Amino acid sequence: MSKQTFIVRIAKPIEFEEIGKLLVKVYSQLEGFPKETDQPE
Repeated sequence: MSKQTFIVRIAKPIEFEEIGKLLVKVYSQLEGFPKETDQPE
């Protein structure tokens, strides 16, 4: 098994939209949170 390295840094403004979409995707899969289709905007 290979070892992975991660770098934690401050997001760049150009990355904000993509990060937002990722957060919606992750949280919408948790019980009690709205689904992506419940709040499309």
